[in-house]
Formats: sequence, structure tokens, C-alpha cells
Amino acid sequence: MTPNIEPFQSRSAWTARDMADPNDWVHRVSDDDIAEIDAALRHVQARGLSIPDITRETFPLDGFAASLAEIRHEIEDGCGFVMLRGLPVDRYSRDEAQLIFWGIGAYWGEAVGQNQMGDVVGHVMNVARDWNTDNHGRGYQSRDALSFHCDKNDAVALMCWNGAKSGGLSCIASSAAIHNAMLERRPDLLELLYGPFHVDFRGEEM
Repeated sequence: MTPNIEPFQSRSAWTARDMADPNDWVHRVSDDDIAEIDAALRHVQARGLSIPDITRETFPLDGFAASLAEIRHEIEDGCGFVMLRGLPVDRYSRDEAQLIFWGIGAYWGEAVGQNQMGDVVGHVMNVARDWNTDNHGRGYQSRDALSFHCDKNDAVALMCWNGAKSGGLSCIASSAAIHNAMLERRPDLLELLYGPFHVDFRGEEM
């Protein structure tokens, strides 16, 4: 057994039972928040700013910024996830929704490229790529169900601008809770995860 593997003792090690009350992880955007977001959107549009040049300073959210700071703390030091509800996405074009998505994200961290082309915002839609046979295909470009996985970055954000006609449901799980369960039930398997393992770059090796 690899030494010093201990169970995680934090809110990040949650189970579905722990998160049964949505009030523990859903943050509802208020009318005042929406007014600030709309004003910030007009601000960047008036100045001709686009992604990735929008920053916290150029996307001003005065009162809502405090809520975003609390959400960031919950993501980094709490349960690890938050859902925002109440943003009236149907009033925005796709380009406007992207600007809002980026502007809010600027309060949470620094965006990094998602692929070899350096795309910092991707679109989850079925473009008929079979990611099981296409070495360059991504799961979010197909209609296939994706198994649980971890993206290779500190945090990830998704914005639902146009819901799927059917399906499109998302599920999350706590890696820390899975770690603890493996430590309790199959520590021999957990030991393997602390060693080297192969990563599929989907044909985007640098």
C-alpha cells in the first residue's frame, strides 16, 4: 500500500444523500444581478470588446461580484460545485450569451485553451462525430452518453443557452467521495491511481 493515503475529511467528499436539498448548491440570480449583467454586457458591446479581451474590470458587476466571490469559495474550498439559476438566456443572442458567460467566468479564474487550436469557449452540440472511432472527435460533439470523467483543469463551467430536444442531462460525482470509498473497499485499486497512467489526447498531442 502506498503510504500516507488518507481519507478526505471535507465538504468536497459528498454523496447524493448529502446534496438532497438543492438550496445547498443552487444560487438564484436576482433581478438586481440581472440588471448588473445587462449593464456590463452593454458596457463591453459599446467598447467593441470581445473574447478573450473581456476582464473583471471591463465587465463590472458591483453587487453580484460579492456573490460570485462566495461561489468561487464554495467551488474551491466547499463542496466543489454550484448551479446558477434564473439568468434569462432566452433574451440574449448566442454571441451575447458567450460574452456574459465569459464575463462572469472572469470573476472565477483565468480561462485556458480547450484544444490544440486554443479555443477558450466550446459549444456542446451534436455534429455527428463518433468519438469512439474518430481519434479527433470529442464526446460533446456527438449524441453519445459520456461516462464520468475529470477535465484536466482546476474548474469547468457550463452554460445552458438552448436545451436539447431530448436527453442532455448532466450528472456529477465527488472524486473525493469516490476516493474514500475505494480506500475503504479496494485500497489495492486506489494505489494504482497514485501511479502513472496513460492519457488520451484525442489526436491533439503537442
